Amino acid sequence: MADSKTNHGGHDSRAIANCFVRLAHDAADRLTIMSLVKYVYFAHGWTLGHTGEPLICHDVQAWKYGPVIPEAYYAFRGKGFIVRGQATDSDGRLYTASPSERQSNIIRDVYRAYSELEPFQLSAATHHPHSPWSKYRGRHYHVIPNDEIKAYYQSIIRKAEGGRA
Repeated sequence: MADSKTNHGGHDSRAIANCFVRLAHDAADRLTIMSLVKYVYFAHGWTLGHTGEPLICHDVQAWKYGPVIPEAYYAFRGKGFIVRGQATDSDGRLYTASPSERQSNIIRDVYRAYSELEPFQLSAATHHPHSPWSKYRGRHYHVIPNDEIKAYYQSIIRKAEGGRA
């Protein structure tokens, strides 16, 4: 499957997924493909919310069970229900990223905050009313714009901070 747009800036979503695979491995946690894809989405959303800049360069799409980054999904789809191994390119080279310190902190925070949830709980967490995915529910494979993801996560951050701008 061809890559979706990569003009957003940010890192390759497969490389960010590999960051989560390493975190799960280091914690001796089992990692499902559904959880992995949701972690990448959450990290992208929180990064947009906190910094205004995208974490990943690939588009997020509205799929049946929530937002999905196709490149990350397809890179891991053949690695089993419980993810075994990391994503590599066609030459066998590992997808890698060098996230900034702030991005790395967000990635670790997302893992800590969401790793206790079951895969379908993670999926449900993306289905809240007014969530970016909910606006495109039923419009399978429709791109969810980064501006909408950013606005949604910024509103959560503002609420958590007591409404301060």
